[in-house]
Amino acid sequence: MFLANPFTAALFVVAGAMLALAAYALRERAVPGATPFAGVTVGIVVWTAAHGLRVGTTDREIAVLLANVEWVGILLVAPAFLLFTLAYTGRKDRISSRALTVLAVQPVLTLTVLFTNASHGWFRTVEGFRPAGPGLSDLVVAHGPAYWASIGYVYLLVFLGSAILVKLAVAVPQLYRGRSSAVLLGVAVPWVGSVMTVLDVHPVPGLNAGPLAFAVSMVAFGVALFGQRLFSVLPVSRTVAADAVVERMAAGVIVLDAEGRITETNRAAEEVLRVADPVGQHIADVDADLAAVAEAEEMRKLLLEDDGGRERYFTVESEPMHRGDDLLVGRLLTLQDVTDRVLREQRLNVLNRVLRHNVRHETNIILGHGDLIEPTVDDAGVPHLDAMLDAADQLVDWSDRARYVERALDDTEVERRDIAVGPTVDSAAERVQERYPDASVFTPASANERVLGHSTLEWALFELIENGVEHTDDPYPSVAVDVESTPRSVTITVSDRGPGIPPAERQVLENGEETPLEHGSGLGLWLVNWTVRSAGGDISFAVNDPEGTKVHITLPRAN
Repeated sequence: MFLANPFTAALFVVAGAMLALAAYALRERAVPGATPFAGVTVGIVVWTAAHGLRVGTTDREIAVLLANVEWVGILLVAPAFLLFTLAYTGRKDRISSRALTVLAVQPVLTLTVLFTNASHGWFRTVEGFRPAGPGLSDLVVAHGPAYWASIGYVYLLVFLGSAILVKLAVAVPQLYRGRSSAVLLGVAVPWVGSVMTVLDVHPVPGLNAGPLAFAVSMVAFGVALFGQRLFSVLPVSRTVAADAVVERMAAGVIVLDAEGRITETNRAAEEVLRVADPVGQHIADVDADLAAVAEAEEMRKLLLEDDGGRERYFTVESEPMHRGDDLLVGRLLTLQDVTDRVLREQRLNVLNRVLRHNVRHETNIILGHGDLIEPTVDDAGVPHLDAMLDAADQLVDWSDRARYVERALDDTEVERRDIAVGPTVDSAAERVQERYPDASVFTPASANERVLGHSTLEWALFELIENGVEHTDDPYPSVAVDVESTPRSVTITVSDRGPGIPPAERQVLENGEETPLEHGSGLGLWLVNWTVRSAGGDISFAVNDPEGTKVHITLPRAN
């Protein structure tokens, strides 16, 4: 016989709603986590429906049987919840057949002990059956060791699953936190109620708080499924996104622990390591050169073979990883394939050396033969001979400048250094005066500023001052150098009184590149551009009233 009461009706409403949610989840079973979520809701259906019937029955044997059926639901909810969190948070690879078997062992043993409890009493001892709240009945029991073992198992699984969800809620962007929080709330509230049941705390005599709290779960799960689109768009955590980026990086990534063992690699690194399963091996056993770089914690260029047997050049950089201030937990090796760049540099270097050597050699031959034939040339041929020798001298000058530019800019790191402006300007001016004794170069009486610049700053200033001297028809050319400063920068201005830098040359410097129809003829101006740009500075041009050009070089001020 069953007593009519509002609590049984309420629990049946919760069970019906949970059954509907289970059906919806099964429709989305292709989505990771949907099937175990359906298992959670089905377990809740069994739990709540059985408890609703038990509190309304007046038959002791039926009450014991329904209490056993409640445990069927409980033992389904806990492992299903853990499986849901693993699948939903991207840990599906951990759900193996072996893991499922381990999870099933305890529920099977518990149900076996439970349904045979009458013969041994390991799970519970029924001490009485009595009326309780309005229209309710209650079993009076003493719990055995099997009960406490089962409670511990259930709470452990729920704790692990909740921890995974909490970690996801913290790791994912704000966009996805609502759904994780809703699911967590839907699980947490009933388990708080179950703790009240274990402690024998009942808001209504005879009615366990756990199943009744599933009314909250019903609302929370509904919000997660329909309001937060639980299975429509899976969350992407920062960890998942970072793993995807690292795996698809063209650069190789190797993570070492503090003892030098490989803990993680990406696909690009495995192609270089040429080891089937490098994780767990010491880096020295895999590649001695990489181990040396790791210990040195620096960047080096190595020639390594990939898994296809091809020799490739790599820049390998080692960076320590610390926890806190000084606890070394590992090292990060980054391998960047620079083979194409190295080969291109080698080809350019060879071509540069050959061309520069040949140009200088052949030009010297022209100059030598020109000097020999000069006495034999008549007056009509002298201008042509002079033009030829001037062009040859220009080629030699270009060759010399190209060699200096190559040497000066060979530093690939292009490190900025602290440079005193005054002495640098004076040195550049003195070199121009030595080459052009009739020229006048005016420099500041005192320039104490210091800038962050490249080592070629003096040569760049020499080029600008010489350019102002060369490109003028004045037999006594003059160039002025001024220095102005602000709290953040220093501007060096080179002013001439001639046509200055030709428009085509200026356009090349302002654009930063040459085109087939627009090219510069002087390496010096390119050196000026490289020098300023590499230091993070700026070049600008202005008219020098009443005539001439001003070139402004602005560089960051040294602290």
